[in-house]
Amino acid sequence: MAESPLEIHVIADSTGETAVRLARAARSQFEGAHWHIVRHPMIGTVPEMVSALEAVSEAHEAGQWVCVVHTLVLPDMRRMVSDACEEMGIRELDLGSDARGDGGGLWPRCRRGTAPSGGC
Repeated sequence: MAESPLEIHVIADSTGETAVRLARAARSQFEGAHWHIVRHPMIGTVPEMVSALEAVSEAHEAGQWVCVVHTLVLPDMRRMVSDACEEMGIRELDLGSDARGDGGGLWPRCRRGTAPSGGC
């Protein structure tokens, strides 16, 4: 394990409680693991996402052991996170990917001017 604690950045378009609960459950499997959670809740616009990803990048560049966990619904937002994590070389976990599937052709209610590429 790395000398510094793991910093788990939870990025969510809602409260992020699902990701936090899963992270806490996983931690219980590793006695003595040191980590803390940094929440980025209610991300609904590109500027908000950029701000969250800048915080992740700053921690990573400072030598912090970092990973990103997210439960984002909108494809464009998920892609932003995935691309940024790949570029930084840090691990990313999309907790909603299997459960979400294709959404049955339905899109979530758009908030604060966000919309998937094809609209809502």
